[in-house]
Amino acid sequence: MAYYLDKIFLLLAIKNEIIDPFESLITWNESIPLCQWRGVVCGTQNQRVIELNLLDHKLTGVLITL
Repeated sequence: MAYYLDKIFLLLAIKNEIIDPFESLITWNESIPLCQWRGVVCGTQNQRVIELNLLDHKLTGVLITL
């Protein structure tokens, strides 16, 4: 469970730094399981995040260093 909480915290911090004019990341919230977030790709065996696919979402911004 700690794995997911760390990843949720990290991805929400990234979301807060991004300008998302078309609400592409609207699924990025704690009420939706992490592996169902748009652009988040999880492994099939262990359901761990293996990739972020954020191309073609018209996102802009500068990512912070965590």
